[in-house]
Amino acid sequence: MTKHTRSRTAPSPPPSFPGSGVVAFDWPYSWNAPKKGINPYTEEAKEKPQLTAAQKRRQRWIEITTDRERDRESQLSLLAQQRRGEDKAQSVLDTLMVQPDFIRSPLLARINAIRNSKKGNGEKLSRNYILRTIKTVMTRIERMRDKHLTFGLKLVARRERLDDLLRLPELDKRAVQLLATFTAAHFESLLDQQCKSQLSCDATQNKILRVYVTLGTEAERFGVIPPSWQSLNPYLRRRGEPPYDKIPGAISRLCCANWWFSKLWSLRCRWREELLRAAGLVRKQDSAYISADALAHFREQRRRTREFLKAFELTNDDGFSIDLEDAFYAGPSNPRHRRIEMMTTVKGMQEIAEMRGDCAVWCTITTPSRFHATKSNGRLNPKWTAQTVRDSNDYLVNRFFASVRKKLNRNDLRWYGIRVAEPHHDGTVHWHMMVFCRPDDRDDIIGIMQTFAIRDDRAELGNDITPRFKTELITAEKGSPISYIATYIGKNLDAEPLRKPNKDTGAPPVDHESGKSMADTVEHALGWASLHRIHQFQFFGIPSRQVYRELRRLATQLDRQGVDARKNQRLTDKAMDDVMSAADAGCIATYIMKQGGVLTPRRDHVVHTAYLQAEKPNDYGEHGIQIFGVWSPVLGEASRICTHPDTWTLKRKRKPASGEAERQGVDLEGEGAAAAPWTRGNNCPAARNPSDILENCTTEEGQEYKSFETMQPRERRQLLRRIRSQLPETGAAIPTPFVDCSTLPKVNPRLMKLLTLEGIEYTAGASILLQGSRLKVGDRTLFLTPSGQLKEQLTQQYCQGEMCCAPLHDADLIFGDVGLCLKCTEKRWGREEIELRQREVQQVTKDVQRKNEEALLGRLKRAVMRKG
Repeated sequence: MTKHTRSRTAPSPPPSFPGSGVVAFDWPYSWNAPKKGINPYTEEAKEKPQLTAAQKRRQRWIEITTDRERDRESQLSLLAQQRRGEDKAQSVLDTLMVQPDFIRSPLLARINAIRNSKKGNGEKLSRNYILRTIKTVMTRIERMRDKHLTFGLKLVARRERLDDLLRLPELDKRAVQLLATFTAAHFESLLDQQCKSQLSCDATQNKILRVYVTLGTEAERFGVIPPSWQSLNPYLRRRGEPPYDKIPGAISRLCCANWWFSKLWSLRCRWREELLRAAGLVRKQDSAYISADALAHFREQRRRTREFLKAFELTNDDGFSIDLEDAFYAGPSNPRHRRIEMMTTVKGMQEIAEMRGDCAVWCTITTPSRFHATKSNGRLNPKWTAQTVRDSNDYLVNRFFASVRKKLNRNDLRWYGIRVAEPHHDGTVHWHMMVFCRPDDRDDIIGIMQTFAIRDDRAELGNDITPRFKTELITAEKGSPISYIATYIGKNLDAEPLRKPNKDTGAPPVDHESGKSMADTVEHALGWASLHRIHQFQFFGIPSRQVYRELRRLATQLDRQGVDARKNQRLTDKAMDDVMSAADAGCIATYIMKQGGVLTPRRDHVVHTAYLQAEKPNDYGEHGIQIFGVWSPVLGEASRICTHPDTWTLKRKRKPASGEAERQGVDLEGEGAAAAPWTRGNNCPAARNPSDILENCTTEEGQEYKSFETMQPRERRQLLRRIRSQLPETGAAIPTPFVDCSTLPKVNPRLMKLLTLEGIEYTAGASILLQGSRLKVGDRTLFLTPSGQLKEQLTQQYCQGEMCCAPLHDADLIFGDVGLCLKCTEKRWGREEIELRQREVQQVTKDVQRKNEEALLGRLKRAVMRKG
């Protein structure tokens, strides 16, 4: 057997060579020879056979039939492809229809807008949108739902029959309150079981801690971090003994319905927001930073906060009262005050940097693309991995900033500045940092920040790292650090300075993330930070600003006492007095230098905040920590100075009775003439002798009389109960109005039975119905016909479809879509869908009737067996 070792085999033998006896060619291969020419004189041409007329007609028919079959097959293929597309679109729509209303409604509105956007092409565009975008949205929503519906949550929901946990984003406040009550009851029963099994008469602290860990592990299944979990859990605590004194308060919180309501409501709001974010409804085209649903809730919450501030006041031990609203807006809670304080702090840092010769660098840090739900153009991001807003914030805090800080400390590199957290248009967190450092250390610090900023998903950046990390050196030609940070502080805190038009363009500044005015997006940014619990502003490397506020408070108190700072030293210690004078003057740069300067450890600062344990326990039996004042660690406890001498109590304001309309019918001070009557009829009882009334009135000796307007609410209620219990008996009753009973229908036993079935008390409900009035029971309105029948008044509803205002009947409400009649529903889904719904209703009715018959038959069998 011959084995070929060559790489290929020639398709034909090689040409002959001289001396082989074979006729040689003038060309490389035989097929390269030219063909022999045709001589028309010597060669006969091939005759083409002639077809008969029948053969021609048959040949033509075959050609036409073949063309028709080809066209028919192509049309059938197109129809089949279209039908398959419609089936897929219907399948996606079915998946959309089972979603909650807060997801389904905006997406359906978007589909209808696309369908009605262009004439003749809307159906195709809407079908493509459903198959491409809505299908992707459903997948993203399912992934986000699976992330929140953990195995532990499903387990506890099935075991404790808390099914509402599985649909928490759909619940309202009332339902969440009920769920919180059931959850607290579950933890109370679990605590009782653990106490019976783990604790006894000789219970130790470790056994009690073991009970708490069991309760905390159960709370983690709900997606809630237990109170004091980081310090009490032995698996998370790094060093030291656990604080056993926190265990009673932590267990009390786990068994409290109010605590569970706050946790479950926060979880519900964030879960709901993440589902809307997965659906692509949080973006600059719809609602930037935060969804419209969460923004409406934030506005309502702020309105209720304003009403609460207006309704309460603060009262100290001396009886002096101030409005809670004035106290709230006088401190750092006022956005204007916070903005001014932060701008002053940045200016102080800038002055210190100029004095030290430090340079300022502006940095922008963005998270990897897996955290972004949508792209910058509003389209869905295919790289998104169901990461939440909290995940992006934790990435920047725990993975980026913590790593950079540790690396700088190991390399003995120091920095100070401020970081600002703000959202992208889809809610993802990104940072802006103003960093001050030595010019010699600038490249090393920026290099370390860049390393940790781009280390995750490095391949997606390529050679351009600016989408993830961008730096800019601030020079005198470009501007000052305060000019860089002013816009970011304003658009995330206070909209007032942003309403002024720009000097160059003449228009208000525009936010590049949302494309809207910065003043209009401030509310969105505040709602975003409140919903996701984002710390927007953080200074680092400078002394505490809380000490700065307490020193300014102390200086104001000393000024009120008449202590002149220009002539006398207000504090005993000169160092503490210098720090207080700098804070009182509002010079942050001097205050920082008097405290020890920037980059000084907090333990070496001259003045610290002094804290005190509260006298009164809270609702969980804990004595919390409150601010007492200031003190100096160098001087010890003797230097403690109180800046909060008063104890304030929160009380509801008394509504002042001012004006004739508000005081009509009330004359507490015995001045003026008789008050005007409230009605035109005389409702007074029969006249009596005053001596008879005085006989029934007794007066205790030594009884102290108080003015009604100065009484507390509790004293007013006690007085009201005492007056009601001591009312003298009246001689004559108030005459009842005349009622013509001849026109009233007769009350028969059937009416009594109907009233009982409706849950109406006969003495009250029947009397109202017999007088011709309508009785409202819940959402229903009942009335009595002249024939004595009880009827329900139904509110007429009308179709909301386009060009249709037909009244909705029972069949429309049962078989039609919500708010649509049967005709509009049939136009949308087809006649087959209506017939399918009718068959389903009939089947359900038959099943219910069959079950009722089986139950009745079972009762009859049991009755016959008892008689037998």
